Amino acid sequence: MNKSKLFHQLKSKETEKQNEKLDRSLNVWAKKHFIAVESLTSLRKKFPERFNIETLGVSDFKNNVIGLADDRHIDTMAEEVAHFAIELMGNSERVRKKNTSNFLPIGLPLTIREAAKKTSQTKIYLDVKKDYKHIYKKEIDFQKEALAKILAQEIVYIFRVKEFMRERQSRYTDPWINLLIARDDIIYILNRVFGITTIRKNDIEISVKSLAKNIVNQEILKRHTWSRLYHYKITTETIQGYAQYNDISEWTERNIMY
Repeated sequence: MNKSKLFHQLKSKETEKQNEKLDRSLNVWAKKHFIAVESLTSLRKKFPERFNIETLGVSDFKNNVIGLADDRHIDTMAEEVAHFAIELMGNSERVRKKNTSNFLPIGLPLTIREAAKKTSQTKIYLDVKKDYKHIYKKEIDFQKEALAKILAQEIVYIFRVKEFMRERQSRYTDPWINLLIARDDIIYILNRVFGITTIRKNDIEISVKSLAKNIVNQEILKRHTWSRLYHYKITTETIQGYAQYNDISEWTERNIMY
């Protein structure tokens, strides 16, 4: 990973302010991956020159820390967690040797590197190019920022679905009443139980949905061996050794896709 890089959430399209329950859940995920979470006020006192941009949240790969502003929104911590997840997964995957069919749901999901590259076709990417032009210089950083925002949207969406279903189910004890309620919320059921709904989702969103679910469920990121008999945990402490052992190239613009 580029240890000197900082990624920011300058603003949010979410009107809802921070959600303590979601932030606590994401904090557990961060700790499992050896990522600290601190207030931006505290970080600015420690490193005034490093954290000198007005922002709602920041991901610092050098210090393995996420900084959060007091006035953050529901998707702020989700976006900063997304940055770490993208770096960890992107730096632990091999680049595909040749093009593969990514026509979902028939084809293979996009890899993290491929998904980042494809963000250039989205409205979010255009917004990022405009909003972050004074912060980022490299194209790959704009793509990663756009992908983090897409992944953060999926994290918040899945969290809301889980809370919606939990609230509905807590009202009634009769399973038949629950079934009747669920009939009117079939989209929520498909997402919550089966995770197969792709209504109005593009292939990037579909591809990162499983990663979003892993994060919301506080699961440690893993990479399986080719035989799938073994897996390796991917955290900020293991990523370098994993990449070297598996001969995985550094994630740069030159090899971001094919």
